[in-house]
Formats: sequence, structure tokens, C-alpha cells
Amino acid sequence: MAKSFKSSKQVIQYQDKDEGIIVGKGFIGITYTLFPMDTWFTMTIEIKDNKARVTFEDIYISQKVNYQTQETPVTNKAQMDKVRPELEKLITDLSDYLQKGSEEW
Repeated sequence: MAKSFKSSKQVIQYQDKDEGIIVGKGFIGITYTLFPMDTWFTMTIEIKDNKARVTFEDIYISQKVNYQTQETPVTNKAQMDKVRPELEKLITDLSDYLQKGSEEW
């Protein structure tokens, strides 16, 4: 998570090395109409028996409307079609990182 999310807006909310679980809040900018909007999500990484499972929950858009922040869940197919490739890229990045192994130093 630390390698993918370089902004202070992302936070690891829970981690347990013995259980192999990391839960974090992440955000990405996605263009839904004409301009990018903050898209927030909760990402859970579970590692067990040399396998990793990644799940995403609580996906929502945060935008300013009339000087107020409005949060709207991603619920329709058109929005999800925009979000899915970005979330899949995060999974690919994690997989690539895990397959690299530890670097020699």
C-alpha cells in the first residue's frame, strides 16, 4: 500500500502480520464526466499459504458541490466500468511487487 499510495490521504487502518491482513483506505482520481473526481475505497489484502486475496469495499465518489463535499456511492454500471480498471491495476501492481521477491542490499 505504501508503494502504491503516495498521498497522505491514504491510510492503513488495520494490519496484523500474524493474521496476514492489511486494511487501508485509498483514493484515486477518475474522470466520470469532464473532470477527475476523488474516488475512495477500502482495500483489504489477505495473505495466506503464499497466496494473496484483494477485496474492495465502500467505493464512493467525493466531490464539492456549492462549497460542500458530497459523497456518493458507486452504484451503477457506468461508474463501476470506470473504477474497475483502476482497481485491477492496483491488484496487478501488488502482484508484480510480490513476485519480485526481496531485493538484495
